[in-house]
Amino acid sequence: QKLFCDPRNVVNTISTGGTMGCGASAASKKPIDTAGDVDDEERTLVLYHGTSMSSAKSISTAGFHPSDSGELGAGVYFVDVENVDKAKRFAHDEFHRVKGTQRATAYNEPALMHCEVHVRRTLTAATSEKVGDWQIRGHDACCVERTSISASTEWCVADPSRIRVIKVDDLRGTHCPWGSYCPYETKNKKCPGSPWRGPCPCKTPRTAAICKRNGCDNPTWNGKPEEYCSRRCRDLNQNDGPNKLADGTSAQAWSEDPRDALASHTRPNSAGARLIRPRFDRNDTLASSSSFSSNSYSSED
Repeated sequence: QKLFCDPRNVVNTISTGGTMGCGASAASKKPIDTAGDVDDEERTLVLYHGTSMSSAKSISTAGFHPSDSGELGAGVYFVDVENVDKAKRFAHDEFHRVKGTQRATAYNEPALMHCEVHVRRTLTAATSEKVGDWQIRGHDACCVERTSISASTEWCVADPSRIRVIKVDDLRGTHCPWGSYCPYETKNKKCPGSPWRGPCPCKTPRTAAICKRNGCDNPTWNGKPEEYCSRRCRDLNQNDGPNKLADGTSAQAWSEDPRDALASHTRPNSAGARLIRPRFDRNDTLASSSSFSSNSYSSED
């Protein structure tokens, strides 16, 4: 029977018994679930999530919030490397899809999140109709070959603390995942109401907006005009002293590299520890450390 886990998605595994295929346990040690195959093995997967850039930055700070429902029930939804264009299409359509809702964004900036997911037990099934309440049966994640609305694989992760963001790709200025059937520009039977009008977000060039502090030529932290490149420039602009910040500390005390405003920033907290902030590189790509932690996301204060 075909296993739908692509080995390219597996970063590492810690076996709890004999193995076969994509890290599945040997038949004699394999737990049974009538809905499909069970992989009872600790491993780390690389999966992909499409969204807007503003949501990606929020998720990178505060973590994922699982959806209440979906084809596989409550959880955080991903695709594997073979179906990464599916996540890109979801990100591409996000601006139009959330118009008029609380999730509406001011800018059409599709983003692709690369994530590591640490799991110990996963369920793999043929269709979403068969999986049932897999979350309460002790599975960390569920993968199906197809759903009622999609013919490609889909993953759902029950616990967001198992997810760590590796990086975020800005999809502006890249190839449109819909190809010649972009729903912003032409009718697409898979996208109700198309054409939606307006430019394809993937054809929108990335702008290099400059920090608004006089004398600083670094790009703004989010690529938008009338913003600062960093907290350092913001605080320096708000205070008379050239080296004093709002909390009375020097700029050098929490800026790892004052010449590069897009480098990772740290500042001391009340206990004297140093808090590491996620960074966006010059291509608007978020980077983080390589080790997994269930406490990967620190909230902004």
